[in-house]
Amino acid sequence: MNNSPLVEIIYITYNRLPYTKITLPVLLDCNYKNYKITIVDNGSVDGTIEYLKTIKNKHVKKIVFNKKNKGLVRPTKTFWKESNAKYFGKIDNDILVQKNFISTLVKAHEKNSKLA
Repeated sequence: MNNSPLVEIIYITYNRLPYTKITLPVLLDCNYKNYKITIVDNGSVDGTIEYLKTIKNKHVKKIVFNKKNKGLVRPTKTFWKESNAKYFGKIDNDILVQKNFISTLVKAHEKNSKLA
């Protein structure tokens, strides 16, 4: 049984396929066990959509393919309204995380409830 709180992350892409190929696999291989990722593509035209369609991972909650670029705020607000996780966050496809970043952030939030 996993007692770790659920963490949900929105990962937003818009083109920049080379960055997505570097950052997404690392995010999907984090050492925290109880997390889900919602991937939102904002109408990429550089092969990102085709690449995302090949992603099969237990941490992927869903992949949303927007026909046009809806920016960052709209998809993020929708995600926050739909999430039932104790903790959630946003990562763009040009951000490279460390394998333990979720565990580190959860520990910090558990120690200090005033963190945003």
